Order: sequence, then C-alpha cells, then structure tokens
Amino acid sequence: MKKRKVSQLFFAEHPDQGRKCWIRLSGCNFDCKGCFATSIGEQEIGNRRALSVGELINLIFKSCKIIWGKDKIINRVVITGGEPLLNKNYLITLIKKLKKIYNPKFEIHTNGYLLDENLLNKLSDLNVDILFSVDIKAYDEDIHIKYTGKSNTNVLKAVRLLAKYKDSLHKDSPGFIVSTLYMPGIVDIDEIEKIAKFLSEIDKDVCYQIGQFLEQFLPPRELNLTRRPTFEEMINAYNVARKYLEYVIVDTYLPTRLEHNYVDIIPDELLDTFKGFDKKYQTLIESRKVRYFTMNQIINECS
Repeated sequence: MKKRKVSQLFFAEHPDQGRKCWIRLSGCNFDCKGCFATSIGEQEIGNRRALSVGELINLIFKSCKIIWGKDKIINRVVITGGEPLLNKNYLITLIKKLKKIYNPKFEIHTNGYLLDENLLNKLSDLNVDILFSVDIKAYDEDIHIKYTGKSNTNVLKAVRLLAKYKDSLHKDSPGFIVSTLYMPGIVDIDEIEKIAKFLSEIDKDVCYQIGQFLEQFLPPRELNLTRRPTFEEMINAYNVARKYLEYVIVDTYLPTRLEHNYVDIIPDELLDTFKGFDKKYQTLIESRKVRYFTMNQIINECS
C-alpha cells in the first residue's frame, strides 16, 4: 500500500469530548483559491513526511505516551486534509487499526468529490461510528469550478449518499454535517440559501455549518480574493438557512478563552511555519496554549 504524506497530528483534551486526535493528511484533488494549506506554504514545503499506516499508528501511539503517559485513551479521531479520500484503501486500513487499539468515534472531513457508495458500504461493514462532514463550497457549478477547479456534481451526489447511509455509519443526530465558508463576493447569501434549500429537500435533520472566512489566512497569490464577513452578515446567513433547516450552526471567530490542552506534532521542517501560523490566532482566541513536538522528537524519545 502506498504511503500518505502527513502534515500534522493535533491532540486536545476536551471536558465534554474527552481526548481527541486530528490527523491531517496532505494532498488534495481540489485547487481552492483560498486554501489553508497553500496559505501556510504546505504545497511547497510541507509534503515531506510520507508515512505508511503502520508508521502513522506508531507515531500516534508514541505521541499519546508522551502527552498522556501510560493512559493512552483516544475517544475521538478526526481525519482531515488535504483530502482524506485520495487513497481509500489507506483510509479504511487506518480506521481498522485505530478501532482495534482505541475504539474511538471517528469524524471524516472531506470535499465529497471522491465519496461513493462502494466506500460507504466498506465503512459500514467495519461497524464503527463515523460522522462525515462534507464541504459544499458552492451550489452554483460555475462558481464551484472557478473556485476549486472541479465540478460540484460529485459533491452533491455525496450528500445524497450520506443521507442514505447515515444510520449505518453514525447513530446519533445529526447523521452527517455539511459546511460552507461564507466568502463575500464569491459565496454570498444567495449561494448559502441555495445550499440550505438543497439540503432541506434531502434531509431536514442535517446539520448545516456556515463558517466565517478569515482573510489573514489567504495564500500570497490571492490576497485580494475576499474578506471576512461581518458578524451581522453571519447572522443574516444563519437566518436565511434557518428558513429551510432546523439545525444551523454559525461559526464566528469572536475573542474567546479556551483552556483545553493542545499539542501539535509537526514534521521537523514545518515546525517554524506552524508556529508562525498559530500566532495569527492570538487575536481570535485568548490563552490558546499549544505545546509543540516534531515528529522526530516523538520517535526518538520513545525509541
């Protein structure tokens, strides 16, 4: 099986959700103009740590040992990207092995383009709890192509499939999540309304999350692409979506305090880049305390 490039492991301990691990896999089939990965230079320097599933599991296991000592419990695993579905066999094998060790709940964050019925059947057979979160970048196909370089036909099909399989993958409500970034001048209120209406015709119990785009994370090539929507604009987006859907979340970056314990495991060559990126959050999140380890540090300390 081919290795996948891993740009970040991220651990946190939440009062409500327990111990959580994010696995961020590099590489994507979209070329989004406002891509987070491009904004931190990942496309240029970050795709250097290729790991097999076994090597990745070993890194997670050793990270838990350093962070939490002998108690190596992980309650929830988030697999994101990049695009986690680029190698479906890798994803399935990773979930199988993580289930055997930790038996966690899973979240998979995807753009939906590669999600198909064959994959959902295989995941259903694993008898694990998986919550899918799918990005609908835009409902209008021309806007979607202009922003991502790809049609959204497969993405809309993926949402219909998740509505069909939600009970076999995730028992709790909501069965799956759909998210959209509000980007003034690109994805505006009318696009958000179209997406909400589309979702209501498939599953009125779906959770729709509207995110606030942050212009400080724009890649250098697209500094004038869009801006951060105002709080009032976000509330307006919420009210529009609520005409169609019961469960709508608006994700705004108001100054707040987070006291959770965060630990970043970063490829050695990306450590300074990620530290600089995290500093951008300081105006958004007060007292966001992060400890950093490089991947080599984790491997060497546990060898």
